[in-house]
Formats: sequence, structure tokens, C-alpha cells
Amino acid sequence: MEHNVYNSTSSASHLSVPDIHILTSGGLRIPAHSGVLEMASPVLENIIERLRKHRSSEPVIPILGVPCDAVSAFVDYLYSSRCEEEQLAKYGIHLLALSHVYTVPHLKQRCSKGIGQRLTAENAVDVLQLSRLCDAPDLQLKCMKHIAAHFKSVEQTEAWSFMQDNDPWLELEILQFIDEAETRKRRMRRHMKEQSLYLQLSEAMVFTAHMHGRVHNCGPYDVKPAKKPDPATTTRRAMVFSC
Repeated sequence: MEHNVYNSTSSASHLSVPDIHILTSGGLRIPAHSGVLEMASPVLENIIERLRKHRSSEPVIPILGVPCDAVSAFVDYLYSSRCEEEQLAKYGIHLLALSHVYTVPHLKQRCSKGIGQRLTAENAVDVLQLSRLCDAPDLQLKCMKHIAAHFKSVEQTEAWSFMQDNDPWLELEILQFIDEAETRKRRMRRHMKEQSLYLQLSEAMVFTAHMHGRVHNCGPYDVKPAKKPDPATTTRRAMVFSC
């Protein structure tokens, strides 16, 4: 069975006859152009170079272990540099794995972002494990935060139970992340409370200083301030007393 993925891509309309095929697990043969594949993926470039050295009469690149439609979407991206939302929703996890294996960084980034927006309590653990295998740190952090925020729900899933039985180190890492997150929250709350107390104290001190200044500047409202004695009068009084 053969499927012409490149025919749906306008950018490939000028290309010559396909000179290579990609074989999927379901037996689907996808015709492709070696030049396009080599430009899009250094891994595919190495594979094609080895095929040339062996001078295979019918060069075939097997991409196995993922659904046929996911491989078709992957090849389509190599031609168009576009990934439809529908494809991402259906095959995002498979496309992330393929983009990692065949070193297609832009698709990997696109998949990481799209998968991160579709995290649920049911898939968070599985996606976390895949993100570790595919070296996708941004997606890994999103998974950790999602699990921490919805831990009670995640803890009830089959994926969590399977991980406990088969990957206790990952469970420990998740629990440590949750504990550290809670510690940071407590520290932040304490810091905000201290800042609030400091602000209240500062305002009280300013108010006290203001009131203290008003007291010193105030006196009886019906008494005129005493006048300083006239120097001439003081001199005359001194002369009288001295006589």
C-alpha cells in the first residue's frame, strides 16, 4: 500500500519523482524525496547516505512502532514545516518521539507546547515519562507542576500505580518536587506576612512622628506668644536700679 503524502503539500509541487520510500508498521509505503528528508533531518541524512553507499535498488527507510497516520503527519511536516492542530491532538505524543529520534527541533518544540496545553490527570504521568526520554525539559516541568496541582486526582490513575511499581525513583522525584513546591509556598506566605507587618509598623511610626511634631508646635489658642523685651527699656531699668 502506498500513500503520497507529498502530493498534499503545495511547496513540493515542483519536485521530481520520489526516489525513496518510508515504510511504516502497518505496511504503508510513503514515497518521498531524499533531498527533502536530508535537509529536514540530520539523522535521516545519515541513513540515506548509508543507503547510497550500499547502492540499494529500492531504498527504504523503516519508521516503525508508531501509527501509520502519525508517520504520514511526520513526513508531511518535513515537507511543509506545518503541523495541523488536528494532527497534534491525535498524534502529538508520537510526533514528539519522532521529532526527538530524527532531530527535528522545530517540530519537537511545537509538540512540547501542544502536549503541555492538553495535560490531564490521566495522561500527566505518561507524558512526564515521555518528556524525560525525549529530553523535553519545558514539557517535563509543566508535567511536574500539573501533577503537583492535581495530585489527589493523579494519585488515583492507573499510570501512577504502574509508575509506583516500575519506576519508584520517578515517584520519589515527583514527591520531592511537590514537597519543595509546598515549602516555597509557605516561605512566600511567611515573607508576605512579614512584609505586611513591616509596612504596618512603618506607617505607625510615621503617624507617631507626625503627631509628636504637632504637639510641639501647638499651645493655648487664647494666649498670645510673649514678646521679647525691648533692649532700650532693659538698659534704663538697669540704670535706675544702680543709682
